[in-house]
Amino acid sequence: MLCLISCSLWSQNNAIDLYEVTQAGDATYFFESPNGNCTISPTLPLWGEQLDYQAALSPTQYASGDASAGCGTCLQATYLGTGSGLTPPPDNFTVLVVDQCPGCEAGDLDLAENGSDGRWDITWQATDCPVGETDLAYLLQGSNPFYIKLGVRNHRIAVKAVQIKSQSSASYITATRTSDNFFTCSACPKPLEFPMPVRIIGVNNQVIDDAVPSLTNDVLLSGTGQQLLSINDLIFFDGFNPVFLD
Repeated sequence: MLCLISCSLWSQNNAIDLYEVTQAGDATYFFESPNGNCTISPTLPLWGEQLDYQAALSPTQYASGDASAGCGTCLQATYLGTGSGLTPPPDNFTVLVVDQCPGCEAGDLDLAENGSDGRWDITWQATDCPVGETDLAYLLQGSNPFYIKLGVRNHRIAVKAVQIKSQSSASYITATRTSDNFFTCSACPKPLEFPMPVRIIGVNNQVIDDAVPSLTNDVLLSGTGQQLLSINDLIFFDGFNPVFLD
């Protein structure tokens, strides 16, 4: 189910800057690892193989105002033809954000590519991930009936917030984002009940009601057929209220 939210919330999460502002910086390389701060690589969706690189963002843009809000974002980048080293990137390339780069400045991308070398001038901007017709997915880590650590995966655009309804008689509670791309909810009533309703809020304030089907850790769980719309599926009336197309 898609909902509307007042545009007054629009500026409260600066992950939207990744979509609205063309970023400029250096492309560098790091050795691929089986994991990253975003905890995405072990459950990388099939469409992730369509992208040219996995990448790390600067700490500021990795956090994007909320611990790890840049995680899982897809980027479209352009190599400007200048820099130094042996292996420049392609003229145009796509990346999935899976990690943070402590030594990077805002605008830099550290690309996971073994054996590549150099520092290259680039620009980039966030874009839709190529999720196709697939559904939102969820990853539980260390969860039990009295503790929830929930990750949202396979999202078309960045996730701004998650709300959890841990029991049928409870209200939705806004979860707290962690630095490793999960959400916890200490205020949620316990024990947790499953299927567990969740409310996913996209970076452009669209809202989807979905459910986590079971209390199963470390396995990617499909939702109930919901997916965030494109970052471009947004219409403004009189510059105030966003409306999402069904």
